Amino acid sequence: MANILKAESVPTQTATQRGKKAQANILEFLAIYLENELMGIPLTKVIEITKMRDIVPVPFSKSHIRGVINIRGEIMAIASLKEALGLNETRESQRIVILETRFGKIGIIVDEIYGVIKVREDDLEPYLSFNLHFLTFT
Repeated sequence: MANILKAESVPTQTATQRGKKAQANILEFLAIYLENELMGIPLTKVIEITKMRDIVPVPFSKSHIRGVINIRGEIMAIASLKEALGLNETRESQRIVILETRFGKIGIIVDEIYGVIKVREDDLEPYLSFNLHFLTFT
């Protein structure tokens, strides 16, 4: 999840500008909204998107871990990116994005799915205020 990025507008390229060199630097992200922030998750990490469902709390877990859910017999932790990024929770979250991490699958709560976007690597802006404790889990 260290690859979560704040998306910026990407200017469109003409056919002549799209050479082999430019194509090699195009990355695909699942664009999500957290509050009013548009962010991207590398598409290669996304397994599935599901509607919000009941989350069973886990006592004594870190504050950004909301609990666990059961998806087709598989129990996985659900984390709040808003909490990890220090965002206020003013909007109701509608979706859970299931990701593959180095520790296995984890779900993250998001407000809204924007869709898949393609971004040139040069146009990415890292989200610098990311909570390092969250990174150790993912």
